[in-house]
Amino acid sequence: MHNPRFDYFSPATLGDACKKLAELQGRAVVLAGGTDLMPRMKQRLVEPEVLISLQQLSELNYIEEKPEFLEIGALTPLRDVERNAAVKKLLPALSKAARLIAGPVHRSMGTIGGNICLENRCPYYNQSSVWRKSVKPCFKTGGDLCHVAKASKRCHAIYAADLAPVLLLSGASFIVTDGQVEKVIPCSQFFVDDGLKANTLAQSQLLSKIRVPIPDNRTAFEYIKERPRESVDFPVVGAAAQVKDYEESISVKLAFTGVASYPFEAVATGFKKPFDKKQVLEQVGRLAYDSVRPVSRAGGSAIYKKELARVLASDGVNACFEALNI
Repeated sequence: MHNPRFDYFSPATLGDACKKLAELQGRAVVLAGGTDLMPRMKQRLVEPEVLISLQQLSELNYIEEKPEFLEIGALTPLRDVERNAAVKKLLPALSKAARLIAGPVHRSMGTIGGNICLENRCPYYNQSSVWRKSVKPCFKTGGDLCHVAKASKRCHAIYAADLAPVLLLSGASFIVTDGQVEKVIPCSQFFVDDGLKANTLAQSQLLSKIRVPIPDNRTAFEYIKERPRESVDFPVVGAAAQVKDYEESISVKLAFTGVASYPFEAVATGFKKPFDKKQVLEQVGRLAYDSVRPVSRAGGSAIYKKELARVLASDGVNACFEALNI
């Protein structure tokens, strides 16, 4: 398959990119790494008049350690997030999540901003244009039905990027800009439960940087994913865990990807010391099972995904226990 015809625009500044986006009002798309965009264009899921390449904006490719947080430019390649010494030392779960994305070539091209802003996916939508003509139009193609939940009045396409669960639990914030005004949006407010579009970015806005608070030495994170193959594939379920170790108790938080139209954080829970580790892990597993409400036929049955969430959450919390010597 070949790409549709388009005009190419390579802005010299972030402001120029935002200005062009505002001018074209939805008739342009942004190219960062292109690992997701190029296949979507070949499948005619998107046919822009103009392709706006951000690849000249080298000022958005950096990782900088600040006193209270790590700041990462949105165009930083996933490979650098995976391998950067500061990320590996201060936020090892973020490094691991980046390492689990696709394959080495994809990570050398794909960016952290592109992964965060990944388009939602559906097995009935992410197909060739010829294949899509064999089924009725869905919400994503201008129709009025969802093939994975036919009685639903909304789209249930799945958000399946890996970095978001760790960023949610870390309390990260995203800096977005329209070229003139910057806004700081907490990660928890950036994503929305909408199969058509999983984030709050306006047409003229771009994600420019990510700030991730540096955790103290009594906080541990873990990220685990299940996928059909050990490389390339998106997660069937991805689970992040956070454990904070206090003097008399611990707190546990969980976040998930691959099970809904947005990445989300489950209800936090706590346990007083002393506690039975096996019982805690069982309770965490039950919490995960009850927290996720996937639909079937979107990368696996609902029961399968709920069981995966239970196992991955329990394993993730156990890994945090080991990191904290609990």
